[in-house]
Amino acid sequence: MWQVRNGAGYALMNIQGQGSINHNRSRFSAVRALLGLMLVLPLLSACTSLLKEAEGTAAIGTVFQKTLYSSNMSLAQMRSTQGADQAAEFYASRALSAAPGSDLAPLAAQSAEQVDAKRRLDAAFALGGRDKVAELMATTQTAYDCWVYETSVDVASAAGLACRNDFVARMVRLEEQLAPKLVQPVGPSKATYTVYFSFDESLISAEALEVLTAAIDQARREGHSRIHIGGYTDTAGSAEYNDGLSVRRAQMVETVLIELGALEEAIEIMGYGETFPQVQTGDGVREPLNRRGVVTLLP
Repeated sequence: MWQVRNGAGYALMNIQGQGSINHNRSRFSAVRALLGLMLVLPLLSACTSLLKEAEGTAAIGTVFQKTLYSSNMSLAQMRSTQGADQAAEFYASRALSAAPGSDLAPLAAQSAEQVDAKRRLDAAFALGGRDKVAELMATTQTAYDCWVYETSVDVASAAGLACRNDFVARMVRLEEQLAPKLVQPVGPSKATYTVYFSFDESLISAEALEVLTAAIDQARREGHSRIHIGGYTDTAGSAEYNDGLSVRRAQMVETVLIELGALEEAIEIMGYGETFPQVQTGDGVREPLNRRGVVTLLP
């Protein structure tokens, strides 16, 4: 037997009572753990069921609409595999919206660069991209939507940067295929392409290679005569070290462009170190968006 006196702060118990308390505590802990699991499971099953629902849905409609479904499904499955359940749920919901044969409006731009990207995307729609190059039009929109969504969650998201680079490469091909309907400007226009580097590195990633290939394609197509390459770093490390690193990054971009067909005498490079950051930070901050190389195509 055991007894607790309310407010008195003492208890009378025997050995049998102590065992009962420990047993009850164990039962309480198990129940509490079960309740916690019951609260979490609906959240997990909601995301899982939404993805499964999208996977089990047959897409109908135009080639453009079916490709919107399949490209968003690919992103949903990839992000689910990576454990990004919220992102997987977003893309699964986009796929389900397209499945009945519906167009999806591109997401609203969140940055100046994305505003320009959406302008180019809208221009391609206006030129009939939805019907003339349906699959490429759909995958280009999906890459743009992925870029906007992922960077709205995390501005330095690796997934967002990958989708941005994918969009740039696809947009160039899209504009090339719709070019006969475009009013060509007199002479080449200035254009800028940006690639990003890992911390304290100057190696070119596969995504960056796609961007540089797109830059060379435009330079060749429009006849640009000069290319300026700027190398930049974040503020981690000393300013002196970053000056050298920025030059190495610019030189690496130059090497790749020459291998892709650019004339060495047409290229000028400059290392800007940690000056002119894309994202303003304090000193000693590792900022992925500031670790970059900028290729500017000049007439």
